[in-house]
Amino acid sequence: MTRRSTESPHGGSLRERAEALAKSRARAARQGQTEPEADPERLIHELRVHQIELELQNEELVRARAELEESLARYADLYEFAPVGYLTVDAAGTISQANFAAARMLDIQRAGLIGRPLQRLVAEASRAAVAELLATPSGAANTGTRSADAYTPGADPRVLRLTGSIASSTGECRLAISDVTEQRLLDQQRARERKLKSTTRLAGRVAHDFNNILTAVAGFVEIALLRMERDHPAAADLNQAKVAAERATELARRLLVLAGRAPAQPHRLDLSGLVRQLSDSLQATVGEHVELRTRLADDLRAVRADPVQIEQALTALALNARDAMPNGGQLTIETANDPRAPAGGAPASDTEPQVMLTVTDTGHGIDQETLGHLFEPFYTTKQARSGEGLGLATVHGIVQQLGGEISVRSESGAGTTLTLRFPALADVVADKRPRISRGAVGGETILVVDDTPQLLSIVQRVLSDAGYRVITAADGTEALRIWREVGGDMALVLTDIRMPKMSGVELGKALQALRPGIKILFMSGYFDEAVDPLPSGSAFLQKPFTPVQLATRVREVLDAGMRPDAGGKQ
Repeated sequence: MTRRSTESPHGGSLRERAEALAKSRARAARQGQTEPEADPERLIHELRVHQIELELQNEELVRARAELEESLARYADLYEFAPVGYLTVDAAGTISQANFAAARMLDIQRAGLIGRPLQRLVAEASRAAVAELLATPSGAANTGTRSADAYTPGADPRVLRLTGSIASSTGECRLAISDVTEQRLLDQQRARERKLKSTTRLAGRVAHDFNNILTAVAGFVEIALLRMERDHPAAADLNQAKVAAERATELARRLLVLAGRAPAQPHRLDLSGLVRQLSDSLQATVGEHVELRTRLADDLRAVRADPVQIEQALTALALNARDAMPNGGQLTIETANDPRAPAGGAPASDTEPQVMLTVTDTGHGIDQETLGHLFEPFYTTKQARSGEGLGLATVHGIVQQLGGEISVRSESGAGTTLTLRFPALADVVADKRPRISRGAVGGETILVVDDTPQLLSIVQRVLSDAGYRVITAADGTEALRIWREVGGDMALVLTDIRMPKMSGVELGKALQALRPGIKILFMSGYFDEAVDPLPSGSAFLQKPFTPVQLATRVREVLDAGMRPDAGGKQ
């Protein structure tokens, strides 16, 4: 603001002239002299000028005050309506100031915050951290910036990040508050993902050895069964051993599918039979306080699905139902052929039949607002630290992947029914008993490389019985030595991928350098190795495999077609 001059155009300020005039009159009075009359017009002019100057100064003061008030109002708006909460806490821990965001995060009216101790507004488990944040170190001019996490009390706690500084002169603390609940959930999710990846890597290593053993066991059993008559006394026992090996193989595959280390393998499936198999594990999932009931159709059409995917979907639905019935209830799982009439009056033969899998609970139900978000990833109505909101999103993804559809019917307090519909398969004639096809007369020479003796033995037996000449090696180094001795006669190299000393991929590249175009069939218990880059012209066989699958795949690779299949690559 510019300070305007109060000087008269005749020189000197009005105050100075007035003081000089007063002194002159006083002196004249003492000396008995008469003071000459002042010029009235000149004084009036000077007073008018001075009045105008005062008015200009007043206008500038009014304008400056308005700007200051506007600035204070903007600051107040920023403070009051900021997305970040702000609190001022005195030395005794009592809140003296708070904005609307802080009141919202602490779930209390702002008027109710003033005068209340901050410690009473956070969960008991967080009070020690808050007390440390509010403490003022002795002898410090200012404590600097410090932070602490605090949980709000109640059934749905939030995680609040408190950041502030304390002036040691007054002990007053100014806090900024951020709601970091979602960020903490994401951090926990990432930690679980890292743990899961570590677990799946371990599961993969175990599965590799386990699949080698299962391949050998199942292979020897199947060879024995193929060589004996159906009414042989030992056939029943061997069939039981075969069933046990198949169940172990399926269990290992389920674990790898659930962990994302193996692909889904849809095939003809009876949902009623699968639910019967899973009833015990589903009852354990929901707990003893929930009664599990099943209504399963005996004439149910088959569907094309991977049982692991259906099990994953049922487990997720059972967990949701359990959470909806904390005080107990009933969970009913039903299967049925879809009775819906064809749309538009079309004949039934013109519509694709469907199979229904229905899961109904007697829980607290779902309100209309939640129904609109039910299948969204990470959407959850559970407490902040329980559940990731992925269960129903996963179920929705599985159903869509299998070409089906999902619908839900629910009301608050009236339970929930989810219906999964899958395309039904037409009836087919059962496959005949598989036989191992023999190779060409005077069959080709095959080099088999694997570091597991039992698997090496069964592969040699199967291929020898199929008419091939088989040479074996326990690792890549031995395979290269054998190749240099008799490599000219080799028609195919069948090698495991993971081996000591030299991997199967390294062996394949070395052999292709020695003889470009050599046919190589890789095998492994790790599915993810099937999608990794393999040497050009090679094929892949997933472990565990049956003798029939092995002989069939070898014949395919040896024949010029090199046709891709569902389990490998060319």
